[in-house]
Amino acid sequence: MAYALPFLRDAKRRGHDMTTTTAVITDNPAALADLLAALGRGLVVFDGCPAAGKTTLMRDMAARLDCKAFDADAYLNRKQGTFVNALRFDELGTVIRNVATSSLVLMASLCARQVIERLGLSGVTFVYVQRNSSVGLAADLDDLDAETDENIPDPIELNLMTALYREVRAYHTRYRPFHNANLVYVRTSP
Repeated sequence: MAYALPFLRDAKRRGHDMTTTTAVITDNPAALADLLAALGRGLVVFDGCPAAGKTTLMRDMAARLDCKAFDADAYLNRKQGTFVNALRFDELGTVIRNVATSSLVLMASLCARQVIERLGLSGVTFVYVQRNSSVGLAADLDDLDAETDENIPDPIELNLMTALYREVRAYHTRYRPFHNANLVYVRTSP
């Protein structure tokens, strides 16, 4: 992954918008930290399916980069059966806006693009955290499939899903967070 940091710096120097640049990093937190450090400032949001490792990776990056980090789960009214509509947006937005203009700030969130949209924030760098099995298969393949035009939801499977998983599937269909990420971090499960 040594090419990633020079590529990012060259892209920024040439004035490229990072919202159109995608890098893929596999099980290399040091390389991810280098890429995020090169940004210097702004909001970086870790997105991905439930249990992908978003918060764990965000906390690791915050420790490496000595920056502020927020987990959207801390602003969640629990036991609502949903995620986005259960967030306390006023509190979350105030916290992020108070620090995001002067430094690098990290946030982990389920349905992150939808959360950022509701907060009215822009200029955000998105890191999609993909959890793979030990043989290299994406653990959340059904959700990634939801991002394709050929996606045909299985009505029986949808009926068996909890409301939260239906929300995550709908989010992937609408926002395509994997395909629209600035960076994809592939984490291999032990």
